[in-house]
Amino acid sequence: MPYITITTNKTIDKVLELELKKGLGELIEIFNGKTEKWLMLNINDNMRMWFNGSKEECVMIGVEVYGNMTDKESGAFTTQVTDLVGSKLCIDKDKIYVKYFQTDKWGWNGNNFN
Repeated sequence: MPYITITTNKTIDKVLELELKKGLGELIEIFNGKTEKWLMLNINDNMRMWFNGSKEECVMIGVEVYGNMTDKESGAFTTQVTDLVGSKLCIDKDKIYVKYFQTDKWGWNGNNFN
């Protein structure tokens, strides 16, 4: 049950949005047992964001998963998602943050997973 949020101060058109969706759907499989079937995405563009004291183009990527992730998985995901998002949005890698959250509490369809 992964959830990925992309937040940026750039504009993302529909074509680019679909390219990101496809790429993230493939990358989520880096995490053991995670697939696009359960992936929920939230893409927020045109946000008021500041980085390094300026309005330069930047991205925050949030990754939330049910269960645990290994350092190897998150490290590989950071490398590949930074490459994907940076290249698609034409934003330098040093203007991209990736943050992770893992939980053993996740609800769906009116119930929590056990």
